[in-house]
Amino acid sequence: MTMFSEAMKCKSNSKDNQDYTIEGLPDIRVVPNALYLPKNPHRDQGYFGIFDRYGRLVNECSMFWHKDNILSSHPRETKISQLWDYHEIDSAVYCGYIGLHYGHVLLDFVSRLWFIKQNLLLPKKYLIHSHYTKEEILSKSWFCELIALIGIDPNDIILFDIPIKIKTLYAPNPGCEADSYVYTGFTDFCNQVGDDAIQGIDKIDYPVYLSRRKLSYGSLCLDNEDYIVDYLIQRGVKEIFPERLSIREQISIFSGKYPVLGISGSAFHTSVFSRKPKAVGIHFGPALTETFFAIDRANHADIDYFYAKHMHSVEPSRPGFPRTIKIENPEKFMSEVFECWEIKVKNIPVSSEKKSSLQGDEFFIQDHAAKWIKIMKHNGEIVSDSSFGEDRISCMAKIIQNENGAFIMADHSIGFPIFAADKADGQRSIAVKIDGAHIMLDDGRYLRSPAIGDYTPVDFTGNSPSSWEKFTLHPTK
Repeated sequence: MTMFSEAMKCKSNSKDNQDYTIEGLPDIRVVPNALYLPKNPHRDQGYFGIFDRYGRLVNECSMFWHKDNILSSHPRETKISQLWDYHEIDSAVYCGYIGLHYGHVLLDFVSRLWFIKQNLLLPKKYLIHSHYTKEEILSKSWFCELIALIGIDPNDIILFDIPIKIKTLYAPNPGCEADSYVYTGFTDFCNQVGDDAIQGIDKIDYPVYLSRRKLSYGSLCLDNEDYIVDYLIQRGVKEIFPERLSIREQISIFSGKYPVLGISGSAFHTSVFSRKPKAVGIHFGPALTETFFAIDRANHADIDYFYAKHMHSVEPSRPGFPRTIKIENPEKFMSEVFECWEIKVKNIPVSSEKKSSLQGDEFFIQDHAAKWIKIMKHNGEIVSDSSFGEDRISCMAKIIQNENGAFIMADHSIGFPIFAADKADGQRSIAVKIDGAHIMLDDGRYLRSPAIGDYTPVDFTGNSPSSWEKFTLHPTK
């Protein structure tokens, strides 16, 4: 492994260091008599979502952020008034939220469109949420070009500003979630879109650097990006401004002959439309959002991200950017970044941080009263129930044991947020210890099951279990 003294490898901001790449495609839930509550900036920001006929939030239509499945903006339930004369439509496919930030459009909207390449008999009515109007959304040329590549007629996008009932709503699970899982079927879908996009586009046969020097606003910028550009131009690398290119041209860059250089940002997410892309990204600090690493792994990408060991914030910051970073030794930093790039050009693999998949021995859990431990789908609560297997409102809980320890999680294709032990934020997997016939958290709280009825809440408490309160683990296979 090549060791650098100034260019340091970025690591994921992920908490559990697991690889949530999932093989295949997500599933589609059919929701009868669904209720659509609009995103309206003039109302409470929490007042939007898709709810079932009972007023419970539909997880498949929700926005989750981070691996611990924090619901970003949704109430868990709503009151459905029997007195309200809701406007009603026959059917639609729910396609997420559009916020007109390119990176988030990929994660919150495009991630749900994988079904378009599957020849499924679904209605061509694409229901979305947004605090923008449809006219504002379609005024963005890059968005119109993107949906055209995917095969969506803009007239088929529907958006409401009043509550709506949908007789039959199709809810595709997202192909990926921010800082969380990625389905290989989603990256395959994006690759197919990318294959179509680069037809008729001249192949990029020269090295390029994705520059941010012309951006007027953003989250972060480099004070000495001018030096980086000059350094690379002297070595035959061409400066490119992604915001001035069409979507097809941006995709063609990652499908070109040479690995891409650039500052990490939404432009790097475009790599998902290319097959096995290569790149070297420059970042602003040691931790990079897991989304980059998750998409790269699922897409078999060879991309490394570096930050400068010696850097500091500059005051005042550049106008339009909350924070400006200056690299203190840009010459040394760029020489090492460029060395990594040259290694990729020579097809010598640079070792990258590997993550262990959340795989291992799997067990279902049964309490002392022979009730099964399950997860409620609508709120992630751990319960005990006499029935085995997934049903309309719950799925089995399971324990996975591997070299990293033991974890409780939902036995479901996309997983569900689990809310336990007085934690405000749910987690996709909860680390536990197996103490004989008892299950406990790191802080010493034990899993207790009152076993007094079906769907009875089960949780971790500080009280030690009685001798007869034992759990049995049953292999799932």
